[in-house]
Amino acid sequence: MKKWLILLIVFFVVGCEEEKITFPYRPVYLEVNLTYEDKELLIPFTHKIFTKYKDLTIGLGGVILFHGIDNGYGAYHAYDLACPYEEEATTLLSVNESELNAVCPKCNSSYELSLNGNGNPKNTHKKRLRSYNVQQVNTGVAQKLIIRN
Repeated sequence: MKKWLILLIVFFVVGCEEEKITFPYRPVYLEVNLTYEDKELLIPFTHKIFTKYKDLTIGLGGVILFHGIDNGYGAYHAYDLACPYEEEATTLLSVNESELNAVCPKCNSSYELSLNGNGNPKNTHKKRLRSYNVQQVNTGVAQKLIIRN
């Protein structure tokens, strides 16, 4: 009986172990001007892809900035453009505009962009997109978004 109890405890400890995050860390800092250069992002359900900011690479593959639904944390959501399964700067997600999701061309994983801003997988894959913080700033002259990790 004691053996079974020990085996059961070991099973639960091993079975409940969280998945390790192996996605490479890359610095992200990006300022987006919604008053002038990027005013198209004021329209809900639009997106823009950024791969460089001031000649510096941002994120692993770049950043997808999406204007979605305000879920209490803001309507703008930012994700790394690299697939969380491939974890390569060369395997970049593409945005399917009709379904408002991001799709990996290599492993076919698909991610929700608009529902609640957390980059949930839409198919059987479990990993979420790497998300970044988005801060909305109104300077009085311009409305900006600051994206950072």
